[in-house]
Amino acid sequence: MPWTRPPPRMGDPELRFRLTPELHAAVKRYAKSYGISLSQAARDLLRRQLRYLTWVRNREGKGPSADTLRHYGRGALEKKPDATKSQVAWHIAKRSGKFPNVAVIDKIAEELTAK
Repeated sequence: MPWTRPPPRMGDPELRFRLTPELHAAVKRYAKSYGISLSQAARDLLRRQLRYLTWVRNREGKGPSADTLRHYGRGALEKKPDATKSQVAWHIAKRSGKFPNVAVIDKIAEELTAK
């Protein structure tokens, strides 16, 4: 059974915004593919985006610490002392797992190769 909107209550916030023709067409395609109304499609897409952003924020705290990443970089420089910044960054990212924090890795590679 498809999701149905509960009846409006006093004080429910209302949001109105304009879409570009391309975005409007995309929301219409989404609504048609799921057999829901345009407003339900817009709510669903907004809900999915917010859930994704929450996942991304929660994901940032996981993974190796900056000290561990520095250790990976030092290991790369021990094996190849004349390595460039991009080579050290690639080695750190390769060792750091599925979702490397590229901004931190870039700073660490810059620090290690600047010396």
